[in-house]
Amino acid sequence: MTDKRIEMLKSAIQPNVEKLKNHKLYFSIDNIAAVRIFMENHVFAVWDFMTLLKRLQIDLTSVSLPWLPSGDRKSRRLINEIVLAEESDLVDANPISHFEYYLEAMAEAGARVDHIESFIFEASSGVPIIDALERHAGPIALKFVKNTFEQMNGELYEVASAFAFGREDIIPEVFLSLMSNNSIASYPKLKTYLERHIELDGDEHGPAAVRLIQTLCEDDDFRWQAASDAANKALASRIVFWDEIYDIIRIKNYVAA
Repeated sequence: MTDKRIEMLKSAIQPNVEKLKNHKLYFSIDNIAAVRIFMENHVFAVWDFMTLLKRLQIDLTSVSLPWLPSGDRKSRRLINEIVLAEESDLVDANPISHFEYYLEAMAEAGARVDHIESFIFEASSGVPIIDALERHAGPIALKFVKNTFEQMNGELYEVASAFAFGREDIIPEVFLSLMSNNSIASYPKLKTYLERHIELDGDEHGPAAVRLIQTLCEDDDFRWQAASDAANKALASRIVFWDEIYDIIRIKNYVAA
């Protein structure tokens, strides 16, 4: 029954999935200025991915003292595996978070990193997250992150659906589209970042995250509908994010509309 539910959910979100897969942004990133504009905005999506992931880790694993076994065993393993890869992946035999590696990729491409570094410094110093974001993220990234934070506060099955379908399941196809652009491939660290997510999310994390939805929703009609709505909301937020980054690139680089 749950397999049929997954197919119904995927059918409900397919229009937004197609919009993301075929977005005009990918073909507008055809010079160094466009690469930098993309990365300077996208870095906040790289950072806030961890917001959804950490919410799932808090609810599905034991992260408090004293330690006690908690939740579904397969779900526990999935989340811990994703956290391991995201927070301390091995790149060139060195442990590094994907966020930190993305910052290195930005520096390699000559993109500005002062805004994201200032945000991280303020957030680490106790400045309220939204205040720090409003000072440093810019309106486009701020809108996207605020939506992520809103979804983070939903029911667990809604968070899992936003994570699975708004991030893990769609990212390989989105990043493959980006990789088709020669300008992206010209930067080794960015290329490695994209390739690593295509590999992990496509082969392992994406399918496992979808199975997590089945575990959390079971045969509950209300949960499945809420999960579908959450997935569509996450995808729609990404589409708006891409639209607005494209508009900046078009204005600054005279990309044909």
